[in-house]
This record gives sequence, C-alpha cells and structure tokens, in this order.
Amino acid sequence: MNWKHLLHALPIFIIGIQRSLGNQVSMNSSSDLSENPSYIYNNIYYALLIISVVTYWILSIQLILRHRKNIPYFFSNYTAKNTLNWLILLIVVFLFLIVIELFISYIEKLMNTKFTELSSIHINLTIFTFMLVFFGIKQTAIYKKQKVSLTESGGSSNLSDSLKTKNTQAALNEKQEKDLNKEIIQYLKTKKPYTNPDYSLQMMVEDLNVPRYKISQVINASQKKNFFKFINEFRVEEVKEKLANPSYKNYTLLGIALECGFNSKTSFNRIFKEETGVTPSHYKKSL
Repeated sequence: MNWKHLLHALPIFIIGIQRSLGNQVSMNSSSDLSENPSYIYNNIYYALLIISVVTYWILSIQLILRHRKNIPYFFSNYTAKNTLNWLILLIVVFLFLIVIELFISYIEKLMNTKFTELSSIHINLTIFTFMLVFFGIKQTAIYKKQKVSLTESGGSSNLSDSLKTKNTQAALNEKQEKDLNKEIIQYLKTKKPYTNPDYSLQMMVEDLNVPRYKISQVINASQKKNFFKFINEFRVEEVKEKLANPSYKNYTLLGIALECGFNSKTSFNRIFKEETGVTPSHYKKSL
C-alpha cells in the first residue's frame, strides 16, 4: 500500500465530517423543501453513496478474481489463506445488507411509516466491521515483498532504482535457462520441499537465492507449465514411489497424499487423475 491508496478513503472522510457537523436526514424524509431544505442535497448524497458502493463492490470482486487467477503461478496448493473465500463472502454479505437497507427505506417511504428508530445502516456497518475483524485478523500476508540485492540492482542502493532496473533486465539465454532448469530439478529431487503443503514460488526463490522472474521464466517457458502444475507433478511422483514402497503398505491413500504435500483428498484425487489418467485407488490396485 502507498499514499495513493489512501485517496480512496478521502471522499468518505470528507462526507463523514460534513454529516457529523450538519443535520442528518434519512432517505425517506419529506420532499417538501420548506419542511426539509436538505432534501436535494440528501438525495445527491445517497445517490453518490449507492454509486460508490456498487463501483467499489465490482472493483473488489474483479481484484480478488484477478488474484485467484494468478494463484497457480505463485502457489502449489489452493488454501484458505490464498483463495480469500472469506473476503468474497464478506463483500457479498456487505452488498446484501446495503440492498436490504435500501429496500427497507423504500418501503418506509412508500407506507409513510418507520419500522424502527434504529438506523439499519449502522447495524449493517457493525456486522460488516465485526466480520472484517474476525476473518481479517487470521489472514496472513499472501505475497512477500522481494528483497532486491545490490548485484541484482546493478549496485544501486535505492529501491526505486532497483525496481526500475529489474523491469529492464533481459530474459535468460538458452544456456542460462537450461542450467537453471537443471538446478531447480536437482533441488526439488534432493530437498523435496514440495512435501510442505504451503510451498510457494517465493520459498523456492529464497532457497535457491535466484530472482523470481528467472525461476518463473524457466518454469513457464522451459517446462511450459505454471508453478502449481510443476510442483504437483513431483508430488504425484512421490505418491507413486511411496505406494510402491512396502514401508507404506499400512498407510491410507490420504495419509500418503498428505505426506507428499497435498492438502486435501479432493485436490489429491483430481490432480492424480489428471497426471496419470487413473484414480489413486485404481493405480494402487494395479501395482
């Protein structure tokens, strides 16, 4: 986050101050200007509020979906931490509460009555804030900020200069790509880091001490796969090795899958069948 992101909070901050200093008028207030001189302003305020809510709701969903589309390029498993399902639920609940608020206000205006003295929008915001804190406090950082070394940045100690340099770095040549590909394969075979269900591209970057863009180039170009598929191929091979090993004959298929880095039975069965063409149980029987 940078200071530009804070500009999104500026309109609501200004409106909040203005509304706290002036007389607040409900959405179903009288349209008689002699009785209610703030009627026109009030309608403009609520119209802008609705436009703002809908706009940010759409942008939020788009941002989350864009992130979810990138998960296979950075992570080896879909987890509660990186899918942000809770945030999608929260945004949907928030929009639902706003729609309920508008519906109640419309009915009250139509019937010229008021169901309750409590402001439903305050109740809605309280529910939203509670859910945001409850789920948000459990959410850890998804993407770690890359450390930019002096050698990678051409000797510059300035972060902005380093990032600019990184964007202009040339792609690996064929020999460099081939050498790094061998290094990655050897590292995965010997260290077996994929047995960690939370294994990510950033962990590989830190283990190999190689810039992320280089590793991504090798996986995406040389292997012609994304990180998710690349790592799960190794997990499938590890499962097959363990199934053939007498030491694991008393293990269940799920137990072996979890040992090899899969994080659920559903994903294990799906990925194993995609890679081998048969289900894990059928493969085990064929041995």
